[in-house]
Amino acid sequence: MNDGEEDCEMNNSDFLNSPLYRQFNKRPTMDEFLALSRRFSRFGLTQDDIRDAVKSACDFFNIPQPRMIQDLTNTPGGQTMFVNWDRGSYYDDVLCFNMQQLIDMKVDTKEAFSLVMTHEAAHRVLQNTQFYGPNNGAWEQELCCDYFMGVRAGLWNMDVSKVTMGLITTSGSQTHPEGTLRALFIRYGRYHVKEMQQHGIPLTIQNLITEFDKIDFRYCRIFRRNKENILESERIRNMRISVPFVELTSYIAEHYGKEVMFNYVNSTEICVSIPVNALFISKTIGINISLLDVIDNDVKIGYNGGWGTDIIIKEIMKYHSMNMPTYNHMIEESNGNTLIVHLSKVEQLKNVLKNFSLDKICFGEDDVVVSASFR
Repeated sequence: MNDGEEDCEMNNSDFLNSPLYRQFNKRPTMDEFLALSRRFSRFGLTQDDIRDAVKSACDFFNIPQPRMIQDLTNTPGGQTMFVNWDRGSYYDDVLCFNMQQLIDMKVDTKEAFSLVMTHEAAHRVLQNTQFYGPNNGAWEQELCCDYFMGVRAGLWNMDVSKVTMGLITTSGSQTHPEGTLRALFIRYGRYHVKEMQQHGIPLTIQNLITEFDKIDFRYCRIFRRNKENILESERIRNMRISVPFVELTSYIAEHYGKEVMFNYVNSTEICVSIPVNALFISKTIGINISLLDVIDNDVKIGYNGGWGTDIIIKEIMKYHSMNMPTYNHMIEESNGNTLIVHLSKVEQLKNVLKNFSLDKICFGEDDVVVSASFR
């Protein structure tokens, strides 16, 4: 799942003699069994939760269960990864996980864990698919698996916020793109699959891979891909993603301790309801926020003024300054009840924005829709 994740091949002899195989097949002692149960309990997941999560991920692709599901949480160097030694078979596949590693990445619910297993199951589906980017297409396969994770989330109405927020904190490597790009492809898959449904495109694995292939990486500085088999008119040069209001509500509650509500007004305006406690008065104030302009990677927004609103805006600015230095210069106050949000000031977005330029941001009835083009 992350930069430590591996997708490796073993021959049959190597596999049968590997520590992974011996560890899985030895009969556990009662103490080991109880320790395993306590470990799952500590992470809030039972062994049945783990099996169910893996099964639902495999069912999504209509593929058989893996040969093994291996807990590497207490194994030195244990990673969340997919292991196999025969690219032509599903029946030698092993899915491994390190629960502590996933918890550190905010993957702490059964649904989030199942989404991670969707990524690993996608590697099983793609194990015999050749990608043409650098390092044998390692980055592109990772992004394609992330795309599939988003597709499942879009079809099954699953919350991707925990997985994407956890990924954003990870750096890139030779085998894995940086987390912000991966989070972008998850959200793209979540949004794009609904567009495919609207256009009547059958949701087969091959059709989904074909749609992923259409993304024109020639315009992305991160890497290049051979796209000669894709017609010029079919190439996708921009990406649209959506962020549901419910995910924004959860994020704000977790990081700011406020239970806010977002209500759609029109495609450029929403009303944000924020609880305010001042002196002996507790009330909810509605702030109408309008999208005024998008210039490169700066977003200009307006808000309705007033005593309560001005206080809230000041408190937000103060909170950012004191508690979130990484975002300290992200929001700039402007004239006439307007703010400018400098997305390029956010450390986690810098590298992504080198390759993408914002085209448009608008509101849907229950989400924020962002469109960006490859530079």
